[in-house]
Amino acid sequence: MAQVIDLSLLPDRDCFCFTQLSFWGARYDRRNGSNPENSFSLRTSALIFCGDVRTQIRNGTLNPDDAIATVVIMEGVPDQVTATPLSPPQDIKVTGYDFESYYFLDFCCKCPPDKCKCSGESKLTLVFIAEEVNNPKNTGELFGGVWYIDDVFLS
Repeated sequence: MAQVIDLSLLPDRDCFCFTQLSFWGARYDRRNGSNPENSFSLRTSALIFCGDVRTQIRNGTLNPDDAIATVVIMEGVPDQVTATPLSPPQDIKVTGYDFESYYFLDFCCKCPPDKCKCSGESKLTLVFIAEEVNNPKNTGELFGGVWYIDDVFLS
């Protein structure tokens, strides 16, 4: 999921500096801590990029290392989402969720344009990624999971 923010709508366009990215999220990891060797299979993160990076997302060339800020949701938080498996096995029926609060703080104040993040840019892109990290090769099995996100604030 990606959201492009038009910085030209901000009152202080010459020096956009954010101090916090915050959001609520709930992860459903199909392994949910159940496998001792690879206990989780879903890695989730929120990234902030200067400019509009939708083209890179579409053509598969987006480099997460180019993000100016990253919030990585650590493994080890089981049961944020409760679900009932359906048939086929990769389908689920969500029966409940418990949102957790996530945030990234960046200490930036009024500063000269050469010190500002994204100086000269007219857009900023928030990208939320959920990716499979522990799927056994060539089995065709789907582990991964889903990530629910709500109340995203960049201030």
